[in-house]
Formats: sequence, structure tokens, C-alpha cells
Amino acid sequence: SDLSQIQRMIDARQKALAALTQAVTRNPDITGTIPAANAPQLQPSAPEEPQAAPKPRPLSDTILFDPPLARSASNQSRVSFPRAAAAVSSGDETRQREIAAAANLLAKLGAEQAQALNTIEAELDQRTARTRRAIALLGPRHPAAARAQATAVGGPFVAYSASAVPQDSFMRQVFRIRLAMEEQERLARQFDGLPVLVPVLGPAEITSGFGPRVDPFLKRLAMHAGIDIRGETGDPVRAAAAGTVIAAERHRAYGLMVEIDHGNGLTTRYAHLSAISVKEGTKVPAGAILGKIGSTGRSTAPHLHYEVRLDGDAVDPRRYLRAAKLLAGTE
Repeated sequence: SDLSQIQRMIDARQKALAALTQAVTRNPDITGTIPAANAPQLQPSAPEEPQAAPKPRPLSDTILFDPPLARSASNQSRVSFPRAAAAVSSGDETRQREIAAAANLLAKLGAEQAQALNTIEAELDQRTARTRRAIALLGPRHPAAARAQATAVGGPFVAYSASAVPQDSFMRQVFRIRLAMEEQERLARQFDGLPVLVPVLGPAEITSGFGPRVDPFLKRLAMHAGIDIRGETGDPVRAAAAGTVIAAERHRAYGLMVEIDHGNGLTTRYAHLSAISVKEGTKVPAGAILGKIGSTGRSTAPHLHYEVRLDGDAVDPRRYLRAAKLLAGTE
């Protein structure tokens, strides 16, 4: 009887874990592959109705959930199992060994389930922390920060019932993770349309930064409105975010240049190209190939001159490149 009770608990948790894993892995950069143990099937004493996988609980706008970053996820999911009592005489050693082996196996599966859940929660916490740091890095003037502070929400007030929170510690953690996933997805959406993709393939080696510098031709102090990224003639150049091509032309200073409007006052420029692969008015996704690195215009050698502009003003693209590293977990 005790083993059957533990078996039902294991099965219910496995279904919840499988549903949660399926939801989380829609965004693989949060957790990657989540290990999940398959529970063994004991022989039930009577046929049981199959249990449907639990559905995500609706979020209440009366709850503000922000996972504490200093919290240890493992401390939040200490799972206790009913102790299986031997219902046989002491002389039946074979039966006792079978029961003990089954109980140990179920306990091992329970521990593996708890560990998998802790892995999801810990990595989700880290992802959320990186996303918040990336938003803060871009500054309060940036559309991402404004959208993060002014999310469109509303509806009538409905008092939240504490009985809606599962009593089982494992299911409570599943509940918390679902809330944390909603928060992470809300934060990640703030980067839609933002140039947080490196505009070249491979690492971006910056040969000249944003800001004052000595002009390479006139040898006088000048303002460099972007960054120069090293490259070889013919290397592909890609869109740092989705948007609409508003210029694909030859410019006296920029040479062959592509400019993209990403909305919210944000534009990016890709200059000194040797070839252009898009036309004005084309809508392009993030990562679309725009052309090839070259040395046209005011250029001393093959490279990509890359600019980010906010409401017409040039801003340092390195902030976006660093935000991209934060989101990817490489910084």
C-alpha cells in the first residue's frame, strides 16, 4: 500500500516534470536538455484512471513574482516520501528484499526528479538575472527599459486563494517555475526588434571604437559614430535585428551601405561593403545576409563600419554587443 502511494506520487510528478520540460525547452537557451527519469511500473492493486498532464496555472495580476537570486533552488524542494513499512513476517526475507529494492528504486527516481526540477529553476533564475542586467546595460532611455517598466496589464481584481497553490513541495516548485517562466518570457520580449545579434559571423574583433578618435585621412580629432569590425573582403554581413531596409545604396563616405529601421526609433547602418544583397523596402529577419565586407568609401582596408542610432543619435554599438553576450550567457 505504501509503495503504491509512492508510485502514484512519482507518476504525478513525472507527468508534471514532462509538461514543464516541454514548455521550457521551447526556449532551448534557457535550460538546454533537461534530464527526466522514467518511473518504473509497479503492479497496481486495482486499475486506475489515467491522469492527464497538469496544465499551466493561470497567472494572477495580483501576484508579483521575482525569484530571489541568492536563493538555493535545492533548498526549495526537499521532498519527503512516505516510508514503506514491511507488511510481511520477518521470516519472509525474499519478499522483504523485493520490497526494499522497490522502495530504494522509487526513492532514487524521486531524487532524480527533484534534481531535474532544481536544474530547471536554477538555470531559469540565471537566465532571468542575465536578461535584467542586459536591460539595465542599455540604459533607461532605451525602448527595452521603457517596455520593461510599462507592460500593458489590467483586468478586474479577483482575490487570490492560497488554496490554489499546491501543498506538495514538488508541485509548489513546479508552480513557482511556471510563474518564473512567464516573467522570463515577458523580459525576453523586450528585446524583440533590438540589435542584439553580432553583425558578422564568428567573434567580432573591434579595430576602432565608438567616440572621439584621430581621423585616419585628415589626422585630426573627429567623432567616430560607430565601431569598425575586422573582416576579410567577401565575409558575410548580417542584420543585427529584424526590420525594414530603408537604404541600400552607395554613399560618398560610407561606400556601399545598408541601413535598417527596427522601429521604436532604432536604426542600424552597415558600411564599406563590397556588395549589397538586399533592396530598399525589403523586410528582413534577424540574421539575414545584407551584403559582404569590403573597403568602399572612406576606408583604409576591408572591415565593417557598424552603427546603431536611437532617434537619430549615434549610440555605442558595444553596449548591444555586450547585451548579446549577457543574453547568451557568455559574459
